[in-house]
Amino acid sequence: MFVSIDLCLVPIGVGTSLSPYIKKGKRKNPIPFPHIVLWEKKEVYFKIDSGWPASLTIKPIMREHFPDDFTGIIASVKTWEKLMRQLDPNNKID
Repeated sequence: MFVSIDLCLVPIGVGTSLSPYIKKGKRKNPIPFPHIVLWEKKEVYFKIDSGWPASLTIKPIMREHFPDDFTGIIASVKTWEKLMRQLDPNNKID
């Protein structure tokens, strides 16, 4: 479930003269925290052990790396362990 994409299509608002989609291009900043993307639910779970102020970076990370309809969630230890058990071992990136 750790998925990294180099190109993402993001819809533009209705009523613009531009194409309905724009290319977001390659990312400059990698995501600095372990994360799990649930594409079906449009949720991104982050494992942040240090708490504040690292938790303040979630919103900018979500803006840069994911479409607007995705939700960023800081996972508790219990939730993170549950998500890790559900992952396919072949898709894990350590």
